[in-house]
Amino acid sequence: MDVGTLEWWANQHEYVRSVSFDANSVDMFAEDAIKELHNYMNKFVNANGQTMWARGSLDQMVIDSLAKKLDMQAITGYNMWRDVRTAVDLLSGGTNGYCDVNHPLFERAQVIKHHPVHDCALDAMMLMYGKS
Repeated sequence: MDVGTLEWWANQHEYVRSVSFDANSVDMFAEDAIKELHNYMNKFVNANGQTMWARGSLDQMVIDSLAKKLDMQAITGYNMWRDVRTAVDLLSGGTNGYCDVNHPLFERAQVIKHHPVHDCALDAMMLMYGKS
């Protein structure tokens, strides 16, 4: 973490900072979270060969490092991680990792920027219903 990252987060809305950093009743211990990810992945055939989507490489580095630190198996193979930004650009013809979403129930104005759940949902919607 560097000063620029701290400054960036300091400039985000208080609600987003709270959702991202404050402890709450549904938080898990790290080992339980990795187990939960394994349980989810193991619902699929060839779990270690399943694609794991992320916006950039930070999630992969953190999750893989955490699993290693806990002497646990990684949740998927190293080479199975894919970058959402690249996929969105290839699907939409864009160059910035974002595109419009073509779905009648989707309202972009309802997406809260930098909210972890909203960010994941937006990425999924762009992958499934993105348009150029």
